[in-house]
Amino acid sequence: KRVEAGLEMGMYVFVIFIMGVVTSDISNTINKLVVAPLGRLVAKVRDVAAIVLNLTTPGEEDCVDLDEYDSTTQDETALLEKVFTKLTCIAKITLEENRMVQKDMDSMNAEDQGVLVDMMRISVRQNSGILATVPRRSCTNLSSTIGGGDIYFDVDLDTWDVNFLTMREEFMEPSVVFIVFDSDLMLQMEASPVEISTFRNFYRAIVKGYRNIPYHNAKHAIDVMHTVYRLLSLSLAWHWVGDVNTFALLVAALCHDLGHEGLTNPFLVESRHEWALLYNDASPLENMHCANLFEISKEDGANVFGSLSVAQYKEARRTCIAAILHTDNAHHFEMVKDMQKLYEVKSELCEAQAKLLSTGQFHEGYMEELLQKESLFFLKLFLHMADVSNPTKPFEACMMWADLALMEFFSQGDEEKRLGLPVGMLNDRDKVNRPSSQHGFINFLVSPLILCSVSLFPQFHPLMSELANNLENWRNIWVEDTNPDSEALTKRDEDVRRVRLQAEEMRTRVQARSTMQSVGPTEASKPTS
Repeated sequence: KRVEAGLEMGMYVFVIFIMGVVTSDISNTINKLVVAPLGRLVAKVRDVAAIVLNLTTPGEEDCVDLDEYDSTTQDETALLEKVFTKLTCIAKITLEENRMVQKDMDSMNAEDQGVLVDMMRISVRQNSGILATVPRRSCTNLSSTIGGGDIYFDVDLDTWDVNFLTMREEFMEPSVVFIVFDSDLMLQMEASPVEISTFRNFYRAIVKGYRNIPYHNAKHAIDVMHTVYRLLSLSLAWHWVGDVNTFALLVAALCHDLGHEGLTNPFLVESRHEWALLYNDASPLENMHCANLFEISKEDGANVFGSLSVAQYKEARRTCIAAILHTDNAHHFEMVKDMQKLYEVKSELCEAQAKLLSTGQFHEGYMEELLQKESLFFLKLFLHMADVSNPTKPFEACMMWADLALMEFFSQGDEEKRLGLPVGMLNDRDKVNRPSSQHGFINFLVSPLILCSVSLFPQFHPLMSELANNLENWRNIWVEDTNPDSEALTKRDEDVRRVRLQAEEMRTRVQARSTMQSVGPTEASKPTS
């Protein structure tokens, strides 16, 4: 019995040993075939997640930790869901095309179609599957006599309420000089980039280069320059834009429509204008404006870039050209898409900055990972925003600018009729309804641009609120003028309500103060370029 018991014990030990060996072997096999590759996959997923979600930057030691997602399947799954949600949004934006189907166009009024086709150059997919592209509008400026010398003027330029259409003529030049030499924005610079006498000569030459036409004139140029100044100031540009690029953008704004004749790029192309031939139909107006700017800057006593080094001049020229070329509304749709993608990738930083807005502080990641990295894109955005910003101004100014723009459109329409060219949908004075045209302009072009801009720059939210007010004001005028049917009125009211809700959302997101303890304000030095 003792021998049998011993044999049984030995058998148990042997079986246990064999089981241990087999288990160890299976474990090693599973680890080699499944666990290790899965671990590498998860590590890769976390690295990709860090980039996609903007939680860290490769190479940084003190980065935002992903340990809030521990190694459990549930948390890794949550991380993957968040990543794929982001990627889905980005893919949707990227794949979205600048075109509409014919049946959607047919359901719109003529003014809405005009904004989409003539101004934004939306392609229309016909029932046959053939794409038809139609013209778009552009910009220009007015010649004006400016008196010399310093003039005392009591004008507050640090507000959106400035109306250069009603401002006294002798205040125009002092306003521009104040922005370039005495504003808080420019006083942040280590030294002025230009002598005041040189800048005055340049300014007066620029004003003479603008034509005496209703809209694209010197007052429009000064208004756009002031709007760019406001955008730069509100975004605390001295933290993320170099001195040279700040100055260059203000110069670009002043010159962005230099020499404009009140005719659009599509008209120039259709009529085989010398500018269209010279620039191969590619943004002929904007290329001409850039060329005029640098021709004037070559004149003796008017070279505003004369004190810059060779490298600084190249930087300033690059900024001026890039910004002015992107005032062509043909680039509008892509710019909006780029902003949407930026927000999807950087949304956490934008929302963190929105919470900090009331403190007057910068979220460090917001400045370094968004503003500084995308500075040239934002400079182009600011000039394009300023160029179409009339609907974001108080309604009196908004109406005045709209009337002047339509005067130019109608003048071109008359010329198109005379030459037998296709008449732009916004150019026929016998057909266009003024408030309806402004509704389409705001609803399709300006509103998406401003909404995306406020998403990235929370401090711009008053622009969205004013835009909503003006859209409703144009709606009320339209109702008085046309007495529309209930279906048309319901559709328009839906547009107004949507923009109003968006504006309110943008306003309320900046109310909460930051409670984050780990990330504070930044006192970063200015960029060097």
